[in-house]
Amino acid sequence: MLFHQMAVDIHHSGAGTSAAGFRAGVPSINLTYSIDQIVWGVRAFKLGVGPQPILQKRRTTEALASTICPALKPQILAAASKLGEKIRRERGAENAAEIINQCWE
Repeated sequence: MLFHQMAVDIHHSGAGTSAAGFRAGVPSINLTYSIDQIVWGVRAFKLGVGPQPILQKRRTTEALASTICPALKPQILAAASKLGEKIRRERGAENAAEIINQCWE
């Protein structure tokens, strides 16, 4: 993924794309258009790692442009960085494998 090389990621807010952005530790601008994407866009906003999502019916060039500067505010940059560090420290797959292996013993 290239997200770790970006100042901000602008995406559709799918679960996988959101997770990649969170892991990279960069702010997210979410352009949502369906139920699960709206949920992830709102989650990013509530986590403080991006501005409010832009719903499909409100998506314009001006709406997108108006979210870029707010997404780069120090508090959002710090929250995104902190979340990325936390996620990168997790050993989710390793922990899951250990639990599964314990069930086989």
